[in-house]
Parts: sequence; C-alpha cells; structure tokens
Amino acid sequence: MKNNHSPNFEPKDIVQGIAESINAGQTKSNLASQGSDWESVIDVLDEAEHDIGKEMSVNSHLNSVMFNDDFNKQYEKTLPLISNYYSDLGANKELYQAFIRVKDTKLNEQQKHIVKESLRSFELSGVALDGAKSSRFKEIKEQLSLLSNQFSKNVLQATNSWKKVVSENALKGFSESELSKVRAGDNYEINLQAPVYIDLMTYADNR
Repeated sequence: MKNNHSPNFEPKDIVQGIAESINAGQTKSNLASQGSDWESVIDVLDEAEHDIGKEMSVNSHLNSVMFNDDFNKQYEKTLPLISNYYSDLGANKELYQAFIRVKDTKLNEQQKHIVKESLRSFELSGVALDGAKSSRFKEIKEQLSLLSNQFSKNVLQATNSWKKVVSENALKGFSESELSKVRAGDNYEINLQAPVYIDLMTYADNR
C-alpha cells in the first residue's frame, strides 16, 4: 500500500477533502466488488479505508482541540457524507459476494478471521435489506452520526465553560508552580482542562 502517511493538519476545505476521499473510495469499492481473492478485494478496500480514515481522524481531532462554530459547521457537513458512504458500503451486495468468494480461497488464520468478521459486519449493516427498509436503515445511521456529534459538542462546550473559584486552603498539596496556573486575583479558579485536572488529581489533598 503506497500512501502519504503525513496527515494535513491545516485543511483548506474539509468537506471537499472528505468528498474526494469518498469518491476515490467508491471507485475502489466498485473495483473490489469484481475481485475474487485477498489482493483484489481486501487490499483494495484497505487502501481506501486508510485514506478516508486519515481524513476523518484529522477532522475529528481538529474539531475537538480547536473547537469553534465555523469549523464545527463544516465538520457537521462531512458527517452525512461519511455515514452514507459506509451505509452504502455495508449494503453493497456485490461487495458482499466478493467477500464470500474470498472466503473460499486459501487464507491464513488471521485472514480467515478478518473475512469472517467482515461478512458479519455486512449482515449487521443491512446487506439483506431491500427497498424502503434499506433506505430507512440508512436514514437512521445518518441521524445517529449527527446526534453523536451533537452530544460530543455539548460535552465539550460544558467542559470548556465549567469553572469554580476556590481558596488556597482548598488546594492544599499544591506547590507554588501548580498554584500559579490557577491564580485569579486573591483566589484561584479551577476548570476541567487537562493541565488543571491532572494537577488536582495528582497533588491536591482534597480531590
């Protein structure tokens, strides 16, 4: 597999980036659906999965560490694209048949396990559903991806906004170094950010 392993942490257009990776993934999944062995099916899909996964991981990471409304709006636009791609992949009957063909080839134990779990994943993803049931299943998965992101966003916003003013007496166990991080005038202000949380859990007598 030949890939650029260096992720781009300064993407200009994450929606376009995801769309391009998905288009490439669809092309490779169509190619894989015609395959009949490990190399022509699983290796091809692995390459597509690596490219899409890299884009998704970077976007998710950036959305967490540099959270702002503008980036989150763009991030939310990528979620239906990703959800629909994986819904279509899981419901791809031709690709499912390709995995069955691979199952009947000579495989080592690890490969057998991967193929077995992949077939199970197809079945749990609704590959046997048709028509309205398949469409409804796809709608549910898309809605779930949006709700999951909304939940994560709510947790992040609540974490970032929580603050508590305490006295020095409440921070017994802190050295001057730890106190300087949370000093706010005559008192001290603690929050749930990692540096403060770790200091509290490590040094404070009253945790």
